[in-house]
Amino acid sequence: MVKYYPYSCPPPKVELEGNLNNYWHLLFDPRDEKKYRSAIQHLLLEMDHHYQKAGTSIVGYTINPRMLAEEIEEELIQKKLENKNISQKEWEECKISSRGLCNAIKAFFLGKGLSEDQFYGTTTSGGCANYHVKYNSSTLSTLKQGFF
Repeated sequence: MVKYYPYSCPPPKVELEGNLNNYWHLLFDPRDEKKYRSAIQHLLLEMDHHYQKAGTSIVGYTINPRMLAEEIEEELIQKKLENKNISQKEWEECKISSRGLCNAIKAFFLGKGLSEDQFYGTTTSGGCANYHVKYNSSTLSTLKQGFF
């Protein structure tokens, strides 16, 4: 069976725990309609902007997947609205689950080889997940490879 990847090459081979492997491959899958890929690209652009603004060699960045999902949903809906009026079904297709986005974020950072010192997660008392990334210009370049 030949797998088709819409980008220049298939995803790098990595072994991740449980269903994170599936999310790693979803980032490169054309059937995903780029939801998770768009979220990661959006995240990388924000991280780059934050790094440039901070002006230090090592930067810490906190990711709230619920808020990121809302931002990405708005972007996807706006893109569809620019082309035409969208149906309820198309609107529903723009929805991104916070849990799915959490898994895609974990798969992305672990698949790119970040250590536990560079990437870790926390949970609030209300059960909301947050992820924290420490990075420098070299790490940011590595993260961007294959996504732009």
